[in-house]
Amino acid sequence: MYVRNVASQAEDERAPAWYLVVTGLIAFGVLFGVWTALVGSAGTQEAIAGSVAAAIGTATGWIAVMHGRAAPRLVRGDFVDLARLLPRLFVESGQVLAAAFGWTRGGPRSSGYRRVPTGVRGGGWAASRRSSVVTYVLSFTPNSVVVTLDDETGQATVHDFLGGDG
Repeated sequence: MYVRNVASQAEDERAPAWYLVVTGLIAFGVLFGVWTALVGSAGTQEAIAGSVAAAIGTATGWIAVMHGRAAPRLVRGDFVDLARLLPRLFVESGQVLAAAFGWTRGGPRSSGYRRVPTGVRGGGWAASRRSSVVTYVLSFTPNSVVVTLDDETGQATVHDFLGGDG
């Protein structure tokens, strides 16, 4: 699978303010939702504690983005790639669980590595921001996980738990 290269933005480019606000609100909502789900109740004290925890988590992410310019770069094609991989998510989940069950029964283990062209080349912040999205897209299905991204060759080494071309 080829992942699009958009690492050509300027090195000193920062994420726009609206992007930071929107992602901050989304992060806060997700963190608060996780807190509420883990606590199991939605009382006033739990809501206050969850808001504080979510605010701390969101502020930590905001600081990392502002100082490190670590905001990932998403392009429309990333969503197309994820939508295309969605059916594989369910199929490979079953395959990985079946293989893991077989491994516990002493079955054969077959896993392997493969190289995937990514188009992410060079160093700097732009390439780093893009590589985080590339890593997520390539590791979206449970059968594969990115082991390394090579900035010089523009290729990723991917481990397939079930072997083959995953």
